Amino acid sequence: MDNSTTNLYVGNIDPRVTREQLYELFVQACPVVSLRYPRDKVLQTPQGYAFVGVPSVQDADYAVQLLHNCVTLHGRPLKIRRARPDSAEAADTAPVARLYVGGLAATVDAQQLARVFGKFGALYRPPTVHPAGEAGRRYALVEFRSYGDADAALDALAGATLAGGRVSVAYARRGAGGRGPPFGSQADRHLNAEARRNGRL
Repeated sequence: MDNSTTNLYVGNIDPRVTREQLYELFVQACPVVSLRYPRDKVLQTPQGYAFVGVPSVQDADYAVQLLHNCVTLHGRPLKIRRARPDSAEAADTAPVARLYVGGLAATVDAQQLARVFGKFGALYRPPTVHPAGEAGRRYALVEFRSYGDADAALDALAGATLAGGRVSVAYARRGAGGRGPPFGSQADRHLNAEARRNGRL
């Protein structure tokens, strides 16, 4: 379905509101298939708005009718409308299970990571390898279609040796510089399970 007709813009959000609280609120009105809650790139605090993906135009309209200016969180009434189709508002990310793999040796490439991590389940896309970060070692992001598979990989590979180097594995953090909240929250897992049930992932 066209994202422009199924994404909601949610504004006037108090910075104390969490991603999980937003998910719990909207899932009471309609099924939620995605949730994006942007953070300031420097301060890593919520920017006061979010995008909620729902399955249909009818779901979107119902959520607006039910929640717009009718729900107050920390003294602020939520402003809810359909996201504009001709802007970045409609963009959304798949609710994948994203792992951070740190301490990579210079010889480790995306193909090797795909072989190692792919043993635990289907990857959403090929791993992305990044140049040395602040700690001086290369790192990668590995995205699984299922949190169950990502959990298994995390349990088995955290602290493992790969190409002669000991790697660290953890759920990746959101935001610039990886200073935001990590993937793997209960809301993330619900969104992932719903997307897989509906064939969206």
